[in-house]
Amino acid sequence: MSERVETQDVSIALALKLAGGACAMLIACALLIVWIAPGSLHPRPSSVPSVPAPVLQINPRADMARFKAEEEAEMTSYGWVDRDKGVVRLPIGLAMAKVAKDGIAGWPAEAR
Repeated sequence: MSERVETQDVSIALALKLAGGACAMLIACALLIVWIAPGSLHPRPSSVPSVPAPVLQINPRADMARFKAEEEAEMTSYGWVDRDKGVVRLPIGLAMAKVAKDGIAGWPAEAR
């Protein structure tokens, strides 16, 4: 059985032509991109607003105590919720006693 071997290499002229063709394709692709999207080569300045640093709590216990005091004051005092519509805020104890005594207007009687 005879062995088949290649007797010649690729010619230098062919290798140079292939390399030149590859370079020409790369340049053509780059020019096509510039022609289709001309602003793609120049980066635009970012329009994302800067985010402020987080505000850290200096004294969380005092903040929570103040929050609870504000909530407690709101639940135990009278005040306007919407003056134009005549909606007021009652102390929670009084409101619960009133609902227990009178029920809720428009609530079905069998659900009481």
